[in-house]
Amino acid sequence: MAPDVLRHEIEAQKKRIVERVRQGPCPGSLFKKQWVSQPSDPFSEGDYGQMLLELEEAGHLLVYDKQNRHPAPASACTVSAVTT
Repeated sequence: MAPDVLRHEIEAQKKRIVERVRQGPCPGSLFKKQWVSQPSDPFSEGDYGQMLLELEEAGHLLVYDKQNRHPAPASACTVSAVTT
């Protein structure tokens, strides 16, 4: 896949992630485990992790710690829930 086409697909998928998150908080595993298992999904678990980090850094979502429901830093290894 050409770099421009791939970048377009990544940005389109980020929009889908934000649209899903606007529906309410959800576990990060929704993207990193469930979405990645769909046969038509070209992205890996690592791709989703990177997209979630980029969206968090851009201020499009918040990542919460699974244990105590407090916002987790962008560098957290576990993405447990996202919300806008």
